[in-house]
Amino acid sequence: MIRDAGPIAYLERNYPLFAGKLRHLETFDVAVFATSVFGGDIETDAELRDKVLDTGFDEYGYIVHDASNGLVESQDFFQPIAWALGLSKN
Repeated sequence: MIRDAGPIAYLERNYPLFAGKLRHLETFDVAVFATSVFGGDIETDAELRDKVLDTGFDEYGYIVHDASNGLVESQDFFQPIAWALGLSKN
C-alpha cells in the first residue's frame, strides 16, 4: 500500500526532482505530511464507500508524517499546523 511507504517515498516515486530538492534543503526545516480524507478510494472500493455513507465521515481519514522516529499516522488533521508552529515534537 502507498501509505506504508510514507509521503517522502511517494514524492520520490512521482516527483523525484522535487523530493531530491526537499532532502537537500539546508536553510529550511521541512516536514512532509500526507492526508487521506477517507483512508481509501471511495470511487473504486464499494465496501469503504458504503461504510463511510453509513457511519459518517468522522471516523475516517488520517495524516501521515515522515517523523524522525519513523512514520506517524494520526487522525489529528491539525498536526501539520502544530508542526509549523513548533508545537509538535515530531
